[in-house]
Amino acid sequence: MAEDRDRWKPVKVNQRALVDKVLARYPEDFTVFRELLQNADDARATEVQIDFQTSDYAKHSAGANGKANGVNGTTPNLNTAELFKWVVRNNGDFFEDKDWDRLTKIADGNPDVQKIGAFGVGFYTVFSVTDRPLVVSGGKSLSIFFEGDQLYTQGNTCAKSEWTSIEMDLKEDMRGPVPKPFDLARFLAATMTFMLRVKTISVSFDGRAFLKLAKSRDLPNDIALPSDMRFRSMGDTMQINTVSVVPQEITVEIRDWALAAGTKTPSAQHTGMEDLSKNPVKCEGFWEDISTKSEAPMVAPPSQASTLHYPLWSTYTAKYAVYSAAVSVHPSSGFREGLHAMTKKYPPNDFEFEMVYFSKEEYDAIAAQEKRDPIMGSVFRGPQGLFPLLNGQYMSRVFIGQSTAQTTGIAGHLSGRFIPTVERGSIDLTNSHIAKWNEELLYVGGFLARLVYEKEIKTIRSTWPKDALTNSPAAASSKDKATYTMQYFTFNTSTPDGKVSKILEDIFFTCSESESFPILSNSGIRDTKDIRQPNGSFSSFMKVMPVRIPAAPGDPPSLIDSLPERYIVRTYTFEDVVSELRGRTLQDDEMVGLLRWWVDSYETVPNCEKTLSELKKVAKSYIGNSKREMPLVNISKFVDSKIWLPSLRSDDALPPNTIPFSFIGNLNREKITPALSWEPMTVVDWLSYLIGPQVDPAHDIRKNAGYSNRVVVILANIWGELSEELKSEAQKLMEDVAWIATNQGLKRGSEAYFQEADVFRDLPVITANLFEPQVAIVLGEFGVRKHLDFVMLFTKAGQSHTWSAVDMVNYLNSDPNTDDMLDKIQTHAVFPCDKGGKYCITELYLPHPDVQMLSVPVLNWPHRLDRDSEHGFPRHPPLEKLIEIAGSPNSEIRHAAFKYLLDKFDELYDNDYEPTNYKDMPFIPAIKDGEDCVGTHEEVYKDHSWAMMGFRKVCSSVDQKFIGRLRMRDAPSAEQVIEVFRERSPKDSETAKKWFAFLATKQVLSPGDLQKIAHIPIVPIEKPASQDGPQGVVMVPPRECFLGGSQYPEEHIYHRIFTFVEFGEDANAFLKACGVKDKLGCSDIVNVLTKDPRGFLDKTNASGSEGPEKYLNELRIVAVGYEGLSADDKKKVSEAPIFVGYHILGSPNSNQPATLGKDVTAEYLENSFG
Repeated sequence: MAEDRDRWKPVKVNQRALVDKVLARYPEDFTVFRELLQNADDARATEVQIDFQTSDYAKHSAGANGKANGVNGTTPNLNTAELFKWVVRNNGDFFEDKDWDRLTKIADGNPDVQKIGAFGVGFYTVFSVTDRPLVVSGGKSLSIFFEGDQLYTQGNTCAKSEWTSIEMDLKEDMRGPVPKPFDLARFLAATMTFMLRVKTISVSFDGRAFLKLAKSRDLPNDIALPSDMRFRSMGDTMQINTVSVVPQEITVEIRDWALAAGTKTPSAQHTGMEDLSKNPVKCEGFWEDISTKSEAPMVAPPSQASTLHYPLWSTYTAKYAVYSAAVSVHPSSGFREGLHAMTKKYPPNDFEFEMVYFSKEEYDAIAAQEKRDPIMGSVFRGPQGLFPLLNGQYMSRVFIGQSTAQTTGIAGHLSGRFIPTVERGSIDLTNSHIAKWNEELLYVGGFLARLVYEKEIKTIRSTWPKDALTNSPAAASSKDKATYTMQYFTFNTSTPDGKVSKILEDIFFTCSESESFPILSNSGIRDTKDIRQPNGSFSSFMKVMPVRIPAAPGDPPSLIDSLPERYIVRTYTFEDVVSELRGRTLQDDEMVGLLRWWVDSYETVPNCEKTLSELKKVAKSYIGNSKREMPLVNISKFVDSKIWLPSLRSDDALPPNTIPFSFIGNLNREKITPALSWEPMTVVDWLSYLIGPQVDPAHDIRKNAGYSNRVVVILANIWGELSEELKSEAQKLMEDVAWIATNQGLKRGSEAYFQEADVFRDLPVITANLFEPQVAIVLGEFGVRKHLDFVMLFTKAGQSHTWSAVDMVNYLNSDPNTDDMLDKIQTHAVFPCDKGGKYCITELYLPHPDVQMLSVPVLNWPHRLDRDSEHGFPRHPPLEKLIEIAGSPNSEIRHAAFKYLLDKFDELYDNDYEPTNYKDMPFIPAIKDGEDCVGTHEEVYKDHSWAMMGFRKVCSSVDQKFIGRLRMRDAPSAEQVIEVFRERSPKDSETAKKWFAFLATKQVLSPGDLQKIAHIPIVPIEKPASQDGPQGVVMVPPRECFLGGSQYPEEHIYHRIFTFVEFGEDANAFLKACGVKDKLGCSDIVNVLTKDPRGFLDKTNASGSEGPEKYLNELRIVAVGYEGLSADDKKKVSEAPIFVGYHILGSPNSNQPATLGKDVTAEYLENSFG
């Protein structure tokens, strides 16, 4: 071969194409930052700075040109600013010569086993954004660039700084705005999680910080490892030595103007998110969006965030637990060398494998952050975010220092010394030695997952409220935590390689030798071996054994769905049933469920008879709400629904060997006997128990009359279903038993009577309710009698007062011999009246409601009577009796009687009615002076206007057609009107005016009647107090009154002597007809004068000082008209002392005045003075 060496030619590699192909395998956003952050962590850096610079800032530092960031100090707009340069700095170890050397070699991995890098291509991701990266570290710099398709480097020296920097002048097509700060913060928060040394990251724009992240860890706490866990991996390569848990916290601070830039991926709370891919590997790359200038993604526009008001710095905090397993490696020599050959480094002797666990409280806190900002969401959740969603969106990932695209399938991130594919898209499970290494590492992941699950479930179990069922309010919080934990460790299909989750799941279930696996049941946390699958056939009576909570439609996959055979939740067994029944007494509804299960399944049970015997020995139940137990082994009878229902109730007595129907009501009655070996209870079985020694007093029909009657009703309902043989047995059994309830105690059937036989209230009468005819039939079957013979009946009728008409009539109606004896019965006064006493049939009215209101002797019959005739009792009173009742002083009785008269008038009374026959019998409803009353046919008038004079008017309730039928009068007679004037003439002028005007319109009074009225004092005259005594009203006959008086002055003596009236035109017309004159005449003066001369004289000299002059003037008037007077008037003048004389007292010559001595008549003057 050596002699041919001059013909060898080197293979040329297009280095630009090689780098481009490597970059094409890095599809995710922020790949450059991921690789540079991992390099910083490998260099033991604690702080990383990322600075995005514009062209102006990059060329002129702020210190040099004095400019502030932004445009004249204004707030930067990160969505419009065009970047020129990226700078990433870290404070880790400076580059050594070997590090500078590796930068110039592609695919020359880091042989340091403590470093993550394996393939030596991660740094070259910077060429996705720059064509000439510059590395500055420890006073040296190295520029890497393409010349054509070949890479070249140029080293130099520079001022030494504390920072190692990677400076990237952006390609022309990469000079876009700043990556969305919110999305970058989400990526960095997750990236920091498993970094060993980096504690803080700050991000700035042109030197102005807008994003800060800080990670802090508490001291680790060691966890005791269960002895049943397998600490050695399946390939025996890795040994899990210890596990500790470290509480970790990440704080993110973002400036307001950075948040205003918005997000490419809004919160899951925001609408439209349902269309986003859940596979992080297939998400569109960040730089693809910039480089291709494609249309904006279908997410919320950034301007929405910019409209929100944010504080100067917004702070977000996330807390979680990191479980760390200390793993030692024990590979075989062949395996060790194989790994070295493929990765250029040997496996580490030991390392830390970590898993993140987010508590339910912190998970809910992140969800609350999303709700508070529905557009941006939480900085800890989203693509490449720290917190996953349990529904499979934004799934947790495998970290190899930094995040890979490989998901774990559970909700927890895993971090270990996995060997990825070149582009870190997934872990390599294909290449032999690498695949074995990764599978061994996955064992540690599955081990940690199982350990954490058991620890969390154990904590929930220990704090579960005592005796609280899962669905109870008391257990709500514990249930939520348990549900969360189980869903956290539910293995969904991982991506892009589904084998990862499958391997983890297998290890999760096999890494423990324990036969117990705790999950959530309906009774809290229980081991699966103690839990059963839900089964409706068992749920009604199996209350103690825990049951798996069934999944509801739409529920996500559950951990329970993937349980392996050794942990599977099994179905109920007969042993489960026996075990539970042995330990407790069932409630009645639980026993129902047990029996239903057995009857439905007994045909499939092997060795059924033996199994049933065992079941009966352990099963027992309470009966109803009582504490009385019913062992199933004691039962041999059941209540046959075909015979006993619905008659037999749940509270009815049953023999101890008979199961109540409530326990078997929903069973197929045809299967009860073959399934349970029980026979139907017969009526003889039942009655034998009710009269036997075991029955309780409340149901002993020889002592409890109430329950005896209840038994009679039940027998009546089932009697027709019984065979003649059973009936005969029952009758014979009860023949000599005193069990029939009567009013005189419990009697044998032959000693008891039906009610209709006990007319005289002295027989032992059954007390059973005979509403159902079948009851009487059954009592008759057991010897109860219905009738007395007639000899005893009539003997008792004459001696006893203890019976009623109802009894007698019912008895007579029931006795087939009544018609033959009816004539004799009607002659005996043996029927009671409702008001006492006894009457013959012909003297008592039937007790219909309309007759009972009339207060006539009514048959004492307390019930409704629908018949109009009954053994000769009268139905209706005769007319004269009815009219007599209608005049009763009791208003209710008379109203009822009059109504009865009207209701039955056409039917019964029209032909017999003649008003004159009842002229002295008041019976017509009337109103007088506003009060209800009754009147005779002569006293009540259909013309209501006469009521103003006190006459009775017919009551308005009387229908007009009946007024005519009763032949009522329109008005009173003249004599009745005159009688009213005599007895109660009007007492005031207003009433008088109404009366007089009213009578002027009526044609009742004849001239002769009016002349009679003329002499009756009917005119009320108001007498003033100045006239002869106190003020008042005097009644004056019409013939002594005069109309008017206005022609005389008010002070004229006529107003003191004569009575002037004025009642209006209509009333005056009536008064004139009654003798009131239009004007005074001489005769009128004579009448007044002669009637009371002294009074006349006093009225003419009212003041007492005027003397007799006015009196003499009146005499002169009489003298002038004397010749025109009648002989009677002249006689009055001649006989009355109307003249005035003077008597001289003292000496004629004295100066004393003459005084009036006495009144003298005309005859006296003639006799004294000639």
